[in-house]
Amino acid sequence: TATVGGDWAGELLSRSLRDRGFSGDGVIRAVGDHTDVVAAANFNGRARLMVWPEDKVSHRVRAWQWRRIAGMVASRDVRFAWVSGYLLEDRDPSVIEAVRELFANLRKRDIAVVLDLVPHNFAARIGDLRWLEREAGPIDVVVGEFATLVDLGFGQRPAPGEDVRSALMSCAQSAASGRVGAVAQQRTGDDVYLEAVVGQTAGERIISRPVPASGPRGIGDVLAVQALKALGLVS
Repeated sequence: TATVGGDWAGELLSRSLRDRGFSGDGVIRAVGDHTDVVAAANFNGRARLMVWPEDKVSHRVRAWQWRRIAGMVASRDVRFAWVSGYLLEDRDPSVIEAVRELFANLRKRDIAVVLDLVPHNFAARIGDLRWLEREAGPIDVVVGEFATLVDLGFGQRPAPGEDVRSALMSCAQSAASGRVGAVAQQRTGDDVYLEAVVGQTAGERIISRPVPASGPRGIGDVLAVQALKALGLVS
């Protein structure tokens, strides 16, 4: 689901989805508002600067609220809900209440809740997962960068000379405790991205993927899909 404004950017995004065969049922046009546009600058694939509006239309018009998506979910074979941490950025009580309702309705339908731990400073910007689960309900799968998960209390950064794969797996094991699964991701060097996947059906595995010449942007999402397949959430 997504909220776009009634401007050229909203039309561009909506048309792009239609052109790729998506129905667009979950896209809401907020006429009179501007689409949230994020400016991103990459520095040789090693760092990224992102700038976005403080007053987001997607925060004010919540395309993901249960009353908006109930019919869409009922008419489809939904295996999981991918929830972005950006929904929770301001810890607005009304947002938390809506997320609580969303999670409760998903659980009633045995739809797994997958939380994408963004922004990467999740602990500082949003809080710890114990607070979130106490307020909104259980999370079935967490997906995040290694450093993000460590900041949340899962695992430890590798000691000098320690194999990063071992530390990455320990982090995923810790995050998966009591859940359907967890995914910990880490870029190692210039050319390889790793993720540790731990789950009730997947067992434990390390997945690696080369970083393309164009840079790492989007590779985390590609790896996440591979991990969800390993967890049995995507066929």
